[in-house]
Amino acid sequence: MNNSTKVGYLYFILGTLMFFSGLYITKSTSDFIDNALSANGTVIELIRRDDSFYPVVSFTDETKKQHTFQSSFGCSPACYKEQEQVNVLYSVGNINN
Repeated sequence: MNNSTKVGYLYFILGTLMFFSGLYITKSTSDFIDNALSANGTVIELIRRDDSFYPVVSFTDETKKQHTFQSSFGCSPACYKEQEQVNVLYSVGNINN
């Protein structure tokens, strides 16, 4: 077996792994969206870390309990403004997801 055939097999295996990883991530995201509850939230603060701004969001769940979290996604320039209203999706059994 020559080197180009080996490289071809390697790319095929890597491509197949990436394809199935993408399917898994898509399915997981779709399941989350299908089962998540929605709430109105408010950006209460923007935290600057490195070169990005991360919103801190506060929302009230279906049981009227207040929750606050910092998004794990930031952007530069800031994608949100303080006091901006945002939609929050959360899992019923695991409010941290």
